[in-house]
Amino acid sequence: MKKDTVPPANRPRAQKSLADFSGNQENNDDKKWWKPVLDGTISHSRDNESKASAAAQSEVVANSLENEPQTMIVVDHREANSTLPAMLKLHGHEISLESLTVGDIRISDRILIERKTARDLVDSLIDGRLIHQARRLHAAAPRPLLIVESLETDRVHPNAVHGAMAWVTLDLGLPVLMTGSPEQTARFISIAAKREARVLDLLISHAKKRTNEAEKSAIKAASAEIMSIIGGQNEEGALSKKWNDEVLEKRVRLIAELPGIGTATAKRIMTVAKDIMGLCTLSEHELTQIEGVSSVQAKDLHKFLHG
Repeated sequence: MKKDTVPPANRPRAQKSLADFSGNQENNDDKKWWKPVLDGTISHSRDNESKASAAAQSEVVANSLENEPQTMIVVDHREANSTLPAMLKLHGHEISLESLTVGDIRISDRILIERKTARDLVDSLIDGRLIHQARRLHAAAPRPLLIVESLETDRVHPNAVHGAMAWVTLDLGLPVLMTGSPEQTARFISIAAKREARVLDLLISHAKKRTNEAEKSAIKAASAEIMSIIGGQNEEGALSKKWNDEVLEKRVRLIAELPGIGTATAKRIMTVAKDIMGLCTLSEHELTQIEGVSSVQAKDLHKFLHG
């Protein structure tokens, strides 16, 4: 028979003893230790499930980007003495040290990055190079980026640094990324380079797919044209129409280059004449009868053709 514990009379009513906690813990453990986690009795909110799913998806994307094949990153030769090239190699990238006229890191033709430590940022801010470099970076690539490693410095007032960053981002429209260390910078550049390589691969594969579809369409049209010729059909096929249109366009351009003859007039003339031989057989009076052709144009054209 279990003996009930009676609290001392001098203890406050809301105060509990160690025995009360140990007893409740044993009861709770006895009741819930066997419950499986996914038995459906504990309901989770949809928001928590959505957050967990988004976090898992982000982790999968990050891991997949880290496991991408090696990509080439061009680093300016002035960064050779820094730890950045070595860190990028640890992330699985091939590094090419070159002399870059603008920027410090080139991921692709689209992405160009200028990297500045806190000391570099202050030096360029004091001597006025920051604004000039930002403008050149903004004009050098479609997707420029300025990476600043920490803003902790005592050499200038923080408001001066923040004012410069506000001008770069808001007025110039140059994206600025703040990192806390070279390790964080290297990790970001690595993920950005692998993502860019994946985007370029998708664009190339899409372009190849479109090229293959165009080739298949041309082959299909040519087959239909050949079969119509073999079958004795007189209907003009797509390729024949395209060829005639191209020939007519070249003749129109040739006539339009003559003095006093524009493209619109040349089209009207070639619609009547059909070809160059037909144009040569037209008299000056017949040229005048063509809509939009003046007597002066007809006379000059006839004189040019017959001397």
